[in-house]
Amino acid sequence: MALMLKKVVVSFFFIGYFIIGCFIFKDYGISWDEPDHRQIGYINFEYVLRGDKTLLSPQYPEKDHGPFIELPLVIIERLLKLKDTKIIYQLRHFLTFTLFYLSVIFFYLLNKKVFKSWKKGLLACILLVLSPRIFADSFYNTKDIPLLSFFIISTYTLFLLLEKKSLTRILFHSITSASLIAIRALGVIMPLVTVAILLTDLLINRSKKTKTIITYIFLTIILIVLFWPLLWSNPLNFFMVFKKLAKYNYETNLPVLYLGKYISPFKLPWYYIPIWIFISTPVMYSVLFLIGTSKTIINLIKVKNLRKIYEGYLYDITVLVLAISPVLAVIVLHSTLYDGWRHLYFIYPFMIILMIKGLQAIPIPLIVLTIAEMISVLIFMITYHPYQNVYFNILLSRNMTKVKENFELDYWGLSYRKALEYIVKFDKSKKIPLVVANNPGDSNSLILQKKDRKRLQYLDSHDIAKAKYFVSNYRWHPDEYGYKNEIFTIKVNGAKIMTVYKLY
Repeated sequence: MALMLKKVVVSFFFIGYFIIGCFIFKDYGISWDEPDHRQIGYINFEYVLRGDKTLLSPQYPEKDHGPFIELPLVIIERLLKLKDTKIIYQLRHFLTFTLFYLSVIFFYLLNKKVFKSWKKGLLACILLVLSPRIFADSFYNTKDIPLLSFFIISTYTLFLLLEKKSLTRILFHSITSASLIAIRALGVIMPLVTVAILLTDLLINRSKKTKTIITYIFLTIILIVLFWPLLWSNPLNFFMVFKKLAKYNYETNLPVLYLGKYISPFKLPWYYIPIWIFISTPVMYSVLFLIGTSKTIINLIKVKNLRKIYEGYLYDITVLVLAISPVLAVIVLHSTLYDGWRHLYFIYPFMIILMIKGLQAIPIPLIVLTIAEMISVLIFMITYHPYQNVYFNILLSRNMTKVKENFELDYWGLSYRKALEYIVKFDKSKKIPLVVANNPGDSNSLILQKKDRKRLQYLDSHDIAKAKYFVSNYRWHPDEYGYKNEIFTIKVNGAKIMTVYKLY
């Protein structure tokens, strides 16, 4: 009976989640980075298939981005002979969601292994899915979400390897480790953690068998080069890439709206990431994380024998390192950041594991409060779909107009899609001249019907006198504009994230 219940509940969650994803993936707009990321795939595709040298050119600005996700997306696009950008971007959104969905399955397996409980494994998956910003990004963010997904998968293959050091498991973990690095060079964290654990194993067990470590390192290096075309001509290019991307270098000094002030991304305070994690994560999730982290650290301090720590708390140590060390590294290295904490989304699954540990240590009233907030989060996600990316927790969302003055809201520019759809639906002109505040206003036309996108005539801001419409998502401009004829608005919790003005 218990086994049947488990199968029914787990199947219901995963089947239901996938069905929901299949119904809503077409609802999202095109995010700021998507056209550039698709171009990364194409540049790598041309290099691999036709030997085009653009990828190797010093002038090509995106060579440092790993193509492990973008190249397959372009290959699929070409195999299906897709030409219409609306279909292309919708397919990209579906495939991005599918990858995240598969990682949620691995997250269930990972947590079931950590907690020896399918119920806690499923609860961890629910917490991951009921995280609005992660949920939204899982459809269009082909950089940060795949990194998160492969960190989950790679951690699972690591734990399998630690259980049994077979060649097959070494190969699987090498594949997932290399995949991580070929998405973003910072994925090197996983091989470092793996080698540290294997070396500790040698030290504690006083074994002279180094075959596992050598095999893992060798296979991982070979696979990194295989997965990353930039490295084919010179594998040492990796060190140049890592030096740049490990610090999240951002070449353009665009201002970041943070706590009501515009600050250079090079001069953000050390608490930028902790504050962003807290305000964009449900309050009880953060409380559970702090309790779970404290409890885990205290348990480790109590055990003074290295062998006992290794044998009884290896999973805990690994999770702690993956959840906390990247944040500390960003603070210590003064890394350049922007757009909230999305660059560190990959630590979130490990934060959730610590949340589950925190949940085990709190009284029933706090459990009830956690459930209540989860329901509140679900209501928000349904009510404001497809703008879950603008979520702020309950401590801030009561006054979203104030939040708008202190932090960027729709920094991805996803809301431009609905604005453009409104314009082409109600304006029957053959040519529609308009000015948009920033890049996604242009790129979101790619997900419109072909006949409609041809009607849009984009003008530069200095030609606004000739424009019929002005469209803005308020990025770098939290205040109201001076135009009076506001014909379309999108609001989240009362705060405007998109406005269309008719100028004549």
